[in-house]
Amino acid sequence: MYKYFLYFTFITLLSFPLLGTAQQSSGTPSSIGQITEARALFENLFSRNNIGKLHVFVQQDTSSETMQPLPGQPIKDEFRFFFGNAGFLHASRTPEAISIVRGASLDYFLIRYWNKTGHEELALFQFKGLRLKKRKLLATIQCKEQQCWQQEAWILDLDGDTDLDFVTKRRAYDRDGDQSAVKTKAFVQTDNGRLRAKAKVELGAYEYAMKEMSEISLAKSGN
Repeated sequence: MYKYFLYFTFITLLSFPLLGTAQQSSGTPSSIGQITEARALFENLFSRNNIGKLHVFVQQDTSSETMQPLPGQPIKDEFRFFFGNAGFLHASRTPEAISIVRGASLDYFLIRYWNKTGHEELALFQFKGLRLKKRKLLATIQCKEQQCWQQEAWILDLDGDTDLDFVTKRRAYDRDGDQSAVKTKAFVQTDNGRLRAKAKVELGAYEYAMKEMSEISLAKSGN
């Protein structure tokens, strides 16, 4: 069944001008067997640990002595075609594969990447045909014009249906360290795998506390 799906997807993609000979010569697999092998190798980059509750955030101290709380495997250029014409990716930074997150219909892929302005982001992606589509930004810290904004997330089961859901928290800082109120949003997976905003969610203030912004991060807002 999987091979029939790949065949249909492959033929469909080849019908578009952007995915013809030019892209095949730049590294896109040109046969069903190559596609199957590339997809399997790509998925093997991700950890498959069962997630009960996972806090997703950007590590602010990037010195060599600091352990990355969410380590990932480099997604090499041979897999770059899965992102399609992804203008949001930084040209000189290598995305990282972190974890496969169980979805109600399709699995999510948690990926760390650097956007075109050089800021680190962690987001959920899903396959649509042969292409990875970004579904939800989970975590980032970005600074511009004397202000930083910070977003973090938790992956957990909110409604007891065993499907993993997502909570995001977001706040802004000025250069002096003064912060805005935290905005909390929750998204639950429906039976068909779509994410639906949950109107009300109650979370423990301490158990779901955001990381404090470091002086290093705040200094970037002056750039």
